[in-house]
Amino acid sequence: MADSWYALTSSNISGFEEGNFNGDKGGFIELINSFMGKAVQVYGDRITNTPSTIRAIVQNRTADTPPNADQRQILTEIGKLQCGQYIKFDNRWWLVISLVDNNLVYEKAVIWYCNYTVNFKSPTTSTNVSYPVVTNNATQYNSGVESNKTMTVGSTQRLLFLPYNSETIEVDHDFRLLVDRRLSKPTAFKVTQVDTEQYDYDGYGVLRWTLVEDILRSTDDIVNMVADNTPTGDIGGDDDGGGWLDAVIAEGSEE
Repeated sequence: MADSWYALTSSNISGFEEGNFNGDKGGFIELINSFMGKAVQVYGDRITNTPSTIRAIVQNRTADTPPNADQRQILTEIGKLQCGQYIKFDNRWWLVISLVDNNLVYEKAVIWYCNYTVNFKSPTTSTNVSYPVVTNNATQYNSGVESNKTMTVGSTQRLLFLPYNSETIEVDHDFRLLVDRRLSKPTAFKVTQVDTEQYDYDGYGVLRWTLVEDILRSTDDIVNMVADNTPTGDIGGDDDGGGWLDAVIAEGSEE
């Protein structure tokens, strides 16, 4: 059979294939409208957009390992999803991270759980904006600090994923953010790399920012968790990094 499959004649075609195919599509619609499916809100590339509600099947909800616990697969009708969209269900934010494709019956995508919401002053409107993001620790093979004769400062690195849009694409190197659950003295970071290509699908997609730890400034708005992005030379006074210097005097610096 493997050597002669191409020799099959039209006598093996019943003429009802289109009807069977449409039946498959109809069966999937019935499935997502059953107890197997759930209502999902699709917001697009900003959480301030008006959402549309669709029915979908969310898979991989009972993962056994932590790396997979924050990832789901979502199945829905064709034409509903795009990479870089926010999705909300069960009162949680998710980000479509993969290329969305279909098998002519349903479309499928991979979504990641947004484990943090970052706030910053928009580079396009100068207003404070919020984005649920996927962030994880990228510090490897070091202690998380760098030392010299003057001070010891953090060297933590993070990766941060968020939707590509006309606002987020304007963020560039040295843009500062506050990323921390400790609201009394949060950790500041600055962007060192903006990857615009890896998750680019047909003009839609996700940006990946690489962050390195920075010094917390006295001018950072820790109440609203918005970092100050004023160039240090414009802050005034002797505060060139400023404020809470998350640092200690290195041993021997008084010599």
